[in-house]
Amino acid sequence: MRYPMVYDKTQREFGGMGLAVLEAAQNVKVRQVVNGEYTLSFVLPHTAEGRQYVREENIVLADGQAFRVRSFENVRDDVGKLVSNVQCEHISYDLNDVRHLPKMNDIINVTPKEVFVTGFSDGRTNYNGLLQGTPFTLECAVDGATDLFLYKTSPRAVLNQFLKDLGCEAVYDNWAVSLVSRRGNNNGVQFRLGKNLQSVKRKTDSAGLITRLYPYGDAYLDITSVNSGKAYIDSPLIGLYDYVHENYMDFDGVNVPSALKAKGIEQWSTEDRDGVDKPKVTYEVSVLELKKLSEYAAFEGFSLGDTVRVIDEALGIDVNARILEYDYYPYEPLKSSVVLANFKENAGGVFAELLKTQKLVSQLVTRKGQINDAFIESVQRTMQMKFSAAMTKKTVIHDYADVWVDDADNPAAAIALVDGMFALANAKKPDGSWNWRTIGSGGRLVADEVVSSWVYAGVIDASQINAGTINTNRIKLKSNDGRLEIAGNKITMTANNAANTALTMDPADGVRYTHSYDALGRPLKTTAFDVSGAGILYYEYDTSNPNEEGTASYCQYLNAVYMDQIGGGTSDPQTFNIPIYGPVWADSDRTPKVMVTPDETLRFVRADGGHVNDLSQYRCGVTSVTRDSQGIVVRVESWKTYVYSISGGSPTYRTGSLKFNILVILA
Repeated sequence: MRYPMVYDKTQREFGGMGLAVLEAAQNVKVRQVVNGEYTLSFVLPHTAEGRQYVREENIVLADGQAFRVRSFENVRDDVGKLVSNVQCEHISYDLNDVRHLPKMNDIINVTPKEVFVTGFSDGRTNYNGLLQGTPFTLECAVDGATDLFLYKTSPRAVLNQFLKDLGCEAVYDNWAVSLVSRRGNNNGVQFRLGKNLQSVKRKTDSAGLITRLYPYGDAYLDITSVNSGKAYIDSPLIGLYDYVHENYMDFDGVNVPSALKAKGIEQWSTEDRDGVDKPKVTYEVSVLELKKLSEYAAFEGFSLGDTVRVIDEALGIDVNARILEYDYYPYEPLKSSVVLANFKENAGGVFAELLKTQKLVSQLVTRKGQINDAFIESVQRTMQMKFSAAMTKKTVIHDYADVWVDDADNPAAAIALVDGMFALANAKKPDGSWNWRTIGSGGRLVADEVVSSWVYAGVIDASQINAGTINTNRIKLKSNDGRLEIAGNKITMTANNAANTALTMDPADGVRYTHSYDALGRPLKTTAFDVSGAGILYYEYDTSNPNEEGTASYCQYLNAVYMDQIGGGTSDPQTFNIPIYGPVWADSDRTPKVMVTPDETLRFVRADGGHVNDLSQYRCGVTSVTRDSQGIVVRVESWKTYVYSISGGSPTYRTGSLKFNILVILA
């Protein structure tokens, strides 16, 4: 159809002409941003046929996509004619309010398919998929899962959390949502001056440049334990600038130092993508869309997410960049514009400014919505300073008790101040005296009931605490018999037996089971399971000091583990010799066991056609394991033959390196 059409707000199928065909619509523009905006705007004269149907919530179909009318502005144009500026949002925006979700918290290790389609659980209750009962569907072509800790949210916000945590992208086709690792292709399209390039503007921004990165995970985790004691990593490009640009990045949900270091390294630039160690470069390009001319349609098409080549010899521009923003006029091929870049933000367009606010909030609360203790302590210090400043004003000092009541003739509540204490009462006893339910001093507060949105206290001593959620990262709970203690994020359980065997769980030390103690209560034998592996600790002591830590001998169940991700780059080889050296690896009494697996999506060319990067064949396997005086050398063959480009329906193949995971253990 050469014009947009308007349908009733309840319409789900778009056959026929709808309520009206908007032939008089002008400047019909669709704006799309990767993982961001998807909107439609147009100008409609007041005299236009069908204008009466363009009202809030009705649906406008443009370029095969449904957009919901959200607002319109009636104005008089330059020649005095009345027109309406109409603003519409893609139908996928209905995910913002198709249902309200009071909470989506404590939902651990779930996939998008589970949350939106098949169903999920928070460990207590089973829930249907969020899209059940709605017209929306979801297909997921990405692997991975995440944890959800969201409150007062919507399906769209949950979807955005998956986009962020899994590093994937969303493709919207009316009510169908698809999650892909990266949308778009590289079809060899060029934007060239004199051909289809009308104007180009190059913008650079080095405000966020980082060449020395401090990565942090959950609970302030750093990488010192796996990075020679250093909490930072340096970019290979650190020497290109006149000083070291230091900054940090938070990686929520990462609690293993080696994984945290890998996340940090991923932020550096590669051949395919610019990272935080390069200034951000964007190109704003106005193009003539030759794909709308039948003779060019087969080989000049491009869309959001595609990689294209921009050439302007006079400006010295010849770059490959990705279309991250796309403003196009589906019925006017002369006006389209794109924004290209070799980097991707978490959000685009109007959502970019929200990132600044999100960063501020993330400093005040943890991933689970808990308030950081450091922030609460800051509030406490501020209140103390304000109160001390107020006390410098004129004050009246009493050496006798004061009692204030709400009504002198018929009091129902009272506050008493006496001997440096205060007391509160909201009722009297049968004998007529006040029932002081809350008493406080400079040292403590005692009350038979406290109802509050939040309570700050160093120690809470109570016979019973009723709470839906206790948010803190410094909590200590202990049973009366002392056999169960929860201190911070460490749990200790002691058995009621002669040996007093004990089990402790701690994210830093892992899980530890102490089999036996000496006469002074010091551990003698402990089974440990932590990030370094599993084994048994045997302790020896030199003194009779019960606080001596002792010397531990460690017998590891797995003597050594090596893991890495290798290959996949354009300059990487197809056969790799991987040396694994060290004293334990040089021990000829130990037998290495090796496993390699591809770390790329294996999508094969089909008989009815294919896509760029589809595979025709691949190889990923271990060809040999040899040993020398320093350790072992693993030889891996890992390559793929894939579709490099498609022209006229015929694919061109190339053979290159295949990215793979390797796991080596000494049993």
